Amino acid sequence: MARQESQRDRPPTRRYRSAKRQADARATRERIRIAARSLFLRDGYAQTSMKTIAKHAEVAEKTVYLAFPTKAQLLSEVIRVAVRGDDEETPITAREDWHAILDAPADEVLERLARHETKALERTARLLAMADIAAAGDSRLIPLRDRGHAAQRSLYVEAAASLAARGMLDSGLPPADAADTIYALTHEALYLRLTDECRWSPSRYAHWLSATLTATLTKSPLEPHAC
Repeated sequence: MARQESQRDRPPTRRYRSAKRQADARATRERIRIAARSLFLRDGYAQTSMKTIAKHAEVAEKTVYLAFPTKAQLLSEVIRVAVRGDDEETPITAREDWHAILDAPADEVLERLARHETKALERTARLLAMADIAAAGDSRLIPLRDRGHAAQRSLYVEAAASLAARGMLDSGLPPADAADTIYALTHEALYLRLTDECRWSPSRYAHWLSATLTATLTKSPLEPHAC
């Protein structure tokens, strides 16, 4: 009887093993993503094979395909994690930092939005530009790209609706047009042109974006905070 009670009191081994397997699988996916990101940016999407990714991630090629059945899905996951800044499943619209932007004082909303989007572009701009080129050669990337664009624009629709609800938008400017303006000014090509070609720092881009959005969208220009 005593022996049965001691076995009952032990932590469930099966649960421990399951948690360890999940942690190992997550670590493996991360290694694959890191290797893929580096190779995609260095060699391009078309020139990077799943076999090469497996070699750089130090896993079997079969392991790569088990985690990501196609190269297009792998690139999509690399971009998704870069956009969010982590591999958590929580969408941006449900995160505290996004709500902190929408709930900020009126004169800080666009500045905070500009800083938030600049940080995202630092992580994603080159990936997005590369993926856009890659989509011309791999049609499987097109719906993934379009879905990403739609998700991004939905963020700006929410931000524009928040500005409109506060009475901050310029008279006669529909919230949809405001969202389109944000979407255009945060395009990765524009960010790369200013930071790569014009040698702007990310902080200078963020300051410019905040000032431009303020002047373009609001009723009366609000002086953005200094970088």
